[in-house]
Amino acid sequence: MIKWIFFDVGNVLFYDDLVGALIFKKLAQTIQQAGTSITFTALLQEREELVRNKYDGTPDRTLARKYLSGSHQLQVEKQITEELQANYDRYNLAVEGIKELLAELAKNYRLGLAANQVLACRDSLRRRGLWNFFTMRDLSCDLGLEKPDIAFFKELLGRAQCLPSQSIMIGDQLDNDMRPAKSLGMYTIWFQVPIAAKNYQIVDAEEKAFLESLQRVPWDGLPSSEATKWVDFTAHSPEDILEGVKQIEKSDAPSF
Repeated sequence: MIKWIFFDVGNVLFYDDLVGALIFKKLAQTIQQAGTSITFTALLQEREELVRNKYDGTPDRTLARKYLSGSHQLQVEKQITEELQANYDRYNLAVEGIKELLAELAKNYRLGLAANQVLACRDSLRRRGLWNFFTMRDLSCDLGLEKPDIAFFKELLGRAQCLPSQSIMIGDQLDNDMRPAKSLGMYTIWFQVPIAAKNYQIVDAEEKAFLESLQRVPWDGLPSSEATKWVDFTAHSPEDILEGVKQIEKSDAPSF
């Protein structure tokens, strides 16, 4: 019997691919300011190669270590955090239909957040009327743990006093969400929406280039062929998520 459903935030509750564009813009600017001549396009090409050839789930961090000193890496992180704190909603667009989904699920399940997020996420969830649907609201910045660390998921389950088999994890990444959750025994729903369907308002050439890069090589540390190992249901809309929960409940029901 399913008791808890845990939600990632990025690309599940909010479309957040523009956060990735911000990260790479700040990274490219800092690398250039530190004295290395590299174009934004070249940096994106390196990202694609790292993900495609090495299944690197954190290519931004790999490239930061390659090109920047420790102090410059901290500078980039600080700039990104400050920009998100000030303009979170600009980079995180509400997913159409997600509020209705949460309202429906909250009738029968306890809902929790399972996300690597900055503090500004909380206020955005409140502004958009999503916060009160969640019983468990701890983010990575509260836990001192981040996905895909198994300890992150164990901590959430412990706080929920919930067995893995009584829970569902809904996320958009195989490496960060599906694999660690499934390896613990949680059910999993993989939420996948094409870039073109997200209706981003692109403001500059860098954002356009980054989204095109994502369409060529998605940001995930596992190939899509791995999905069969870690995914119980694939959803492409909030309505699909609801159907996935129903199917998981049926598969979990005891037979007499």
